Amino acid sequence: MSLPNYVGIYDDIRPKRTISDMIGRLELMAKSNVPKMPRFLVSENTFGLCDVLEDRACSYFTLMRDPYERIVSSYQFCKYQLDDPLCCATDARYLSVKEWALHQGSYFFRQLQFNTKEICSPEAYRELVRPRMDRVSYKGRDVNKPPCWYRHKIVLDSMEDNEKETILEYMLSNLDTWFTVVGVTEQFNDFLRLLEHTYGLPFHSECAGHAAMETEYSTWLHGRTRADLMRLRKEELQGDKDVLKALYYDVKIYEKIKEIFQRQKEQLEIEGKWK
Repeated sequence: MSLPNYVGIYDDIRPKRTISDMIGRLELMAKSNVPKMPRFLVSENTFGLCDVLEDRACSYFTLMRDPYERIVSSYQFCKYQLDDPLCCATDARYLSVKEWALHQGSYFFRQLQFNTKEICSPEAYRELVRPRMDRVSYKGRDVNKPPCWYRHKIVLDSMEDNEKETILEYMLSNLDTWFTVVGVTEQFNDFLRLLEHTYGLPFHSECAGHAAMETEYSTWLHGRTRADLMRLRKEELQGDKDVLKALYYDVKIYEKIKEIFQRQKEQLEIEGKWK
């Protein structure tokens, strides 16, 4: 047995292949009962897709990274991958790591609110996003083509803090019902074991300890270990009040994800199924 192929729902530089188009095609495939429907759909744009897949069996799983480490990693990544959708809303080469953290903010918190098919459509851009662009001093290459995640950020950042807090509490109360399996990157192999047990597919057997999961950022280490550089950057961010406010929602979700992850493992141990 091997893992099935997956389809990624990502921003595409080709103008006639938008995220909205891709989701629309999946919706048509589901309604037409196409036998070769993809078994795995991957990306930050997939939460909510179960709602459009009609009566097909559908569930979510997610792996979350420490929010501070995610910021450091994406900051370094985006200095060298300028055209990636994650990177192209500004230029990381000319920002400090703090400025990058404020730019990205609580990314996962927004993911759980994404209405990708609607917000990433050309119509929504014209009506909801473009009128707000001048207020945010957009620094991407093309003001008419901001990445989908940034469009969501512009819309969602207009909420008041009390509204965000209400949404956060709702999320924290529902994470364990929305996601069949959750995990954290620092316990990646245990996450794979949970996936393998839950879905009956060789996630752990094929992927545990894989070298590709342990790559070093050799282009920016400059003689330091990755762990040392991550620790220094992380300490810098954790000591900053502005960054704490920007990442507050993701930090709270991360803490809850760790709690659920531990509970899932303990339940399998009680049942004698944790091997």
